Amino acid sequence: DEDYTSKMLRAIVAFELRVLDLQCTLKLNQHRPESHAALHAAYRAGSADAQALAQWMETLGMVKNASFP
Repeated sequence: DEDYTSKMLRAIVAFELRVLDLQCTLKLNQHRPESHAALHAAYRAGSADAQALAQWMETLGMVKNASFP
């Protein structure tokens, strides 16, 4: 119905939001340190994206004695 559509279009309003705070939550494999090393090794041997994740795990201190080439 054209009248209905016309009424609905008039009801659309624009607005802006200003972001005041942004929070990030990180969760990789349920915080099980025993599995971090195995996953890390698999990521390091994987694709470029997987290797980037392995490096990120190192940066976050999720794996001990790890160094990325």
